[in-house]
Amino acid sequence: MLTQSTVIINRPIKEVWDFFKDPNNLKLWLGGFQRFEQVSGEPGTIGAKAKHYFIERGKDLVLDEEILEVIPEKKFLGTLDSPMMVNTVTNYFNDLGNNKTEYSLSSDKQFKSFFWKQVGPLMKGEFFACKCSFHEFYFFSSRCIAVHR
Repeated sequence: MLTQSTVIINRPIKEVWDFFKDPNNLKLWLGGFQRFEQVSGEPGTIGAKAKHYFIERGKDLVLDEEILEVIPEKKFLGTLDSPMMVNTVTNYFNDLGNNKTEYSLSSDKQFKSFFWKQVGPLMKGEFFACKCSFHEFYFFSSRCIAVHR
């Protein structure tokens, strides 16, 4: 199940990239996010593995992340694995000049069990990029910036 979104952020690409790559900022834009635990490798690099801990509807949820591709200020690709599905998430960054950055997110969820393969597509909105609050990503730690969809 593929979902995609794109926004224009009124910030230079380096600032957007640095904010995105900092694990301390995850709590600012991922709904229910509790903590990040590096398992192996250097955070934000190809082959690195981490655990993302969430509380979702009062229950603990752990997603296992593996980073597959990193092109600084261009692309960040990884998987988030859970017992229910594997979510391949691709983040694209495009410098538009004039301190504007286009940020695009592509999320491809592959459900594992027969049940979720049937029910998952009916719940498309529930699974959008791990409940990421797309608007909050662009708030930059309380600095409001304009977002155009």
